Amino acid sequence: MDLTFTYLRDHDRDEPFFKAAMRGLEWHIENPDKGSEFDQVVQRLGNMPTRWKAVRLLAQGYDALFSLDGATVANFLALKHRTEHKPTSVFRVYTDEKYRGNGIGAQAVQRLMHDCFAQGHPSLRVGEGKSAGVIAVLTQLKTAYQGPYTIDVTPDTGWIKRL
Repeated sequence: MDLTFTYLRDHDRDEPFFKAAMRGLEWHIENPDKGSEFDQVVQRLGNMPTRWKAVRLLAQGYDALFSLDGATVANFLALKHRTEHKPTSVFRVYTDEKYRGNGIGAQAVQRLMHDCFAQGHPSLRVGEGKSAGVIAVLTQLKTAYQGPYTIDVTPDTGWIKRL
């Protein structure tokens, strides 16, 4: 399957893709993992409409990397881009049911990993090792990766490090 990848931040808010992507992300914004850092950020935004929350989140470094099969969203990674003191962190991996089991999650994580490493970042974190699905994605990446980087993947903690 030939996928294309795009970050939400790279699209203008008036584009049809941006609007459709935001509708797809609304549930995830309104239903963060309880007690997570993202949950705390969303709570601080209060009762404003979800679309406004999304715009505020983008301004704070939150983003989503979409895997597209043509015009269809096959997968997305909800993430927070690297800051001075914290690595890029993925806090939600979602793959549409009809695409599950095809390695799309691992392809998306690999794309994000390459983007981070190309910018000189030494590591990123995908989840916290609590999700069986994410552990499976990272295990697949660990065993099948044949790219230009030497990496250390620890599926049970979510860390990917460039060696």
